[in-house]
Amino acid sequence: MRDFRCLHCGHCCRMPGAVWLKDEEIPQIAEGLGLSVHDFTDQYTRLAPNRRGLVLIDAPSGACVFFEEGRGCQIQAFKPKQCSGFPLEWRNADSHLTCAGLIALRPT
Repeated sequence: MRDFRCLHCGHCCRMPGAVWLKDEEIPQIAEGLGLSVHDFTDQYTRLAPNRRGLVLIDAPSGACVFFEEGRGCQIQAFKPKQCSGFPLEWRNADSHLTCAGLIALRPT
C-alpha cells in the first residue's frame, strides 16, 4: 500500500456515510474558510446520528459539501483526518472497486 497515490477521482467524497469531525479540527477548518467556529458549525455541520459529535453536512447530491465536481476538495489543505486517512488508515469493503488509486494498484 506504500505505493498508493491519490488520483483525485472523488469517489471517497461521494461515498455514503458521515465525515466525523474531531474537536480540534473544527477551528482549523473554520479558520481555513475564513469563518468563525460558530458560523462554520452552523452552516456546514450537523449533529451526528448517535448525538456524540458533529459531522459535515452533505451536498444535495449526497457528496461531501466541500466536494466540487471537476475541482475536487475545496478544503484540501485543512480537511479532516478522516478524509486524509483514506484509504491508508481506513476503507470500506468495496473501496478497492471504485477508488481509482486502489484500482491502479491491483494486478492486471
